[in-house]
Amino acid sequence: MSNTWTILWVEDDHENLDAALLPVTRQGVKVVGCSSFIEAQTRLETETYDLFLIDLILPLQPYNEETATAHDDAQEKHLPWYWGVELIKFVREKYTSTPVIVFSVVYDPIVNATLTEIGIEASYTKGTQSNSELCDKIVELCKRETKA
Repeated sequence: MSNTWTILWVEDDHENLDAALLPVTRQGVKVVGCSSFIEAQTRLETETYDLFLIDLILPLQPYNEETATAHDDAQEKHLPWYWGVELIKFVREKYTSTPVIVFSVVYDPIVNATLTEIGIEASYTKGTQSNSELCDKIVELCKRETKA
C-alpha cells in the first residue's frame, strides 16, 4: 500500500479510540484527527485527503472552556440532528468520489437511509463490530483506490 495515503478522522473522543486504527498506521497510512465540524471544515479548505472516517455525533466546534456552555446547550436540545451527517454532505461537495466511512454509535434507519443517499462506502457501529473489520475495510479501500 502507498505510504502517501492520508485519512481525515473526525472524532471527538480520540483518546479512547486512537488504538482502533493502529493496524492501519503500521502500514504507513497517515491519520489526521480533528474533533469538530468546524475544525474539519477548516482543514478541508486547505488540505486534501484520500479517505474520510467520520463519527456522526460531533460538536459544531472544538470542546473547550469557551465553548462548553454552547456545546452543552446544543446537546440538551439535540440540535442539530447530527453534525457528522452535515459534514459528510460538505465532504461530498468537494470530494465526490473519495471514500467515506462512518464509525459511530448511532444506529438509526432514517439516518442510514440519508447516508446511503449521500453515498458512503461503509458504516461501522462502535462497540458492535471489531476494530479489525474497520481496519480491513480501510486497507481494502486504500488498495482499491491505489490500483485505480
